[in-house]
Amino acid sequence: MPLSGAERARRYRQKKKQNDEEYANYLTKERARYHKRKERGDVKLVSEMTDREKRGTRRTWRLQKQRQRRKIKDLENLNTPPTSPPGPFPIRLNNHSNRQRVRKDRAKAYREIDKLRNKVTEQKKLIERYRKRLYRQSQRQQDLESPRTKTKYQLKGQRVSEHTRRQLLFHNALLKGFIEKYRQAKSEKAKKTLSHVFRSDMLKKYRLQTMAKKQLKLTQRQLKPDDNSGKEFQRKPRRSRIIQEMKADIESFLCREENSRMKAGKKSTKTQLGMKRQVYLLSDSLKNLHLKFLAENPRRKMSYALFCRLKPFFVRHATHRDRETCLCKRHENLQFKVNKLKQLGYLRTTDMMTLASDVTCNTDKIDCMYRTCECCKTKNTRFDQFIPGEMVEWYEWQTRKVEKPSRNVIDNETRYVSVTSKEKVKGTMQQLVDEFGAELNLCCKHLYNIAHQYKAVRTLKQKLTDKDILLHVDFSENFGCKNASEIQSMHFGASQKQISLHTGVMYSRKGPTSFCTISDNLKHGPSGIWGHLKPILQLAKDENASVENLYVLSDGPKTQYRCRENFFLLTKIPLEMGFKTVNWNFLEAGHGKGAPDGIGAVIKRTADTFVLQGGDITNARDLFTTLSNKELAVKLFLIEDDAITALEECLKAKAVKSVAGTIKIPQVTTYTL
Repeated sequence: MPLSGAERARRYRQKKKQNDEEYANYLTKERARYHKRKERGDVKLVSEMTDREKRGTRRTWRLQKQRQRRKIKDLENLNTPPTSPPGPFPIRLNNHSNRQRVRKDRAKAYREIDKLRNKVTEQKKLIERYRKRLYRQSQRQQDLESPRTKTKYQLKGQRVSEHTRRQLLFHNALLKGFIEKYRQAKSEKAKKTLSHVFRSDMLKKYRLQTMAKKQLKLTQRQLKPDDNSGKEFQRKPRRSRIIQEMKADIESFLCREENSRMKAGKKSTKTQLGMKRQVYLLSDSLKNLHLKFLAENPRRKMSYALFCRLKPFFVRHATHRDRETCLCKRHENLQFKVNKLKQLGYLRTTDMMTLASDVTCNTDKIDCMYRTCECCKTKNTRFDQFIPGEMVEWYEWQTRKVEKPSRNVIDNETRYVSVTSKEKVKGTMQQLVDEFGAELNLCCKHLYNIAHQYKAVRTLKQKLTDKDILLHVDFSENFGCKNASEIQSMHFGASQKQISLHTGVMYSRKGPTSFCTISDNLKHGPSGIWGHLKPILQLAKDENASVENLYVLSDGPKTQYRCRENFFLLTKIPLEMGFKTVNWNFLEAGHGKGAPDGIGAVIKRTADTFVLQGGDITNARDLFTTLSNKELAVKLFLIEDDAITALEECLKAKAVKSVAGTIKIPQVTTYTL
């Protein structure tokens, strides 16, 4: 039989001990090996171990010592063979063979013990499993038994009167009906009503509560006598009403433009209990929004846990799938610098409003945020103990002109196009601090404008009269025409057609009205804007002839809404239609997302569903007809190409002069004298 590893090691040590020099070298090598293992962390001293490691090591030591003592005890109790009779020749016992036999027998015994122990464990599991099955089967059999069969089984071998038998049958039938009714009850209120029938002091008086629980399959709490005589079933409408009011306030707060943004994707929806809503992505953490909510509603006492629990199901944090594609360049470039300074340990936070509050007296005052306040206009963020010449790297969005050769080989002209890219910038620590301070001063004005605009819009919505309407408009991404089935050449090149969608919401005293104008004309300039807006203004006049004041809210791209041609048409078309005052407001760059984006998502999602069901959408009229048949809550208008072309010819005939500082204009107002 081959030797075990422990036996070979023991023989090796015995061989080394025979030579003192070799044994000393062996011990030296083992000692060096032990120190190397300790340096690597393979071996730990007790003082270096954690409490958990100490407990595990000491348990191992105890088990080893127990095995050693058991081994010694087994050897002592081992029956030795009788001594051989004396003979002419001395007989030498082979002690090594005896030890081998003992080891083999003991190992075999241990193996048998383990096998038997495993069998016992398995048998216990089987017994417990079959016991539970038998119990369930007996309970199921009792449930399946009819009251008559149960009565017959209970009276088996007993001689009772017919009256007693009928009373027992009545008892079993009553219990059977109660149990079935209780199981079929769908609401908790119905179950409480049924269990209330058996709430009585009589069960306690005659010591029948245990039997009632077993027979009725109810709990102790459900059978507990009640002194309020049914008052527990009275709902608490006040608490329910308060919770509903809190939930409505939180939804209104979180869905505001400065606290979240609506996703514009067609699939960016969430459905719960049959209600489908467009997803809103939070712009800040829930903890910060909770503090902001309490600051705006000081009388509303609400914990952070309740705030999170009452959060609408369609409002959530952005994930890695919610990739941002229309962010504010000023915000992002400053955020890169803030993140770098926070990483280096010079800033305690990365929140913009917190940083702005550090360099201003009050973030709600225009003088402070515009950096004209005498008290804080020279105030800057303090950076202690930084090395001005230290080289650091950070990211930045940069836009530059790049040469792009013309596709026309004959002309061989070179064009310049604007290319924006995220690049790594390298500079000194002093340069990073200076740029951070300069951009933070500019961002303070930017932050104040954002907060002020959203607040003003919110106030305007609340104070709208019968003479006012507010339009929040934006161009949605063009919709690509689709067929239910297409050949390969249709999928590429110029065969792909697009449809222009101009979406928005019209707010009036009666409430909001969603709309979408559809056109084959893909021009998004001033002529296209007013070609899409004309039917909306006519709709407002048709619904309420007394409308005089028009407020328009949009983002401010210089090629669409914020340009001289749009200013000219603003002073012409609404006044001709009967409006006396027109006020157009441009939101800050990168912060114009809102309800119109959600409407565009609804339109595209509905159209895609129609195509997947076998329909074809090849032009604007097909899309208009398809959506009209779906009975959406969005008012639809088809804009012909002639309406936009006529406005374009009008602009060409007029030599509209440019307006100085157009890109910085936040608001344009016109009125009749």
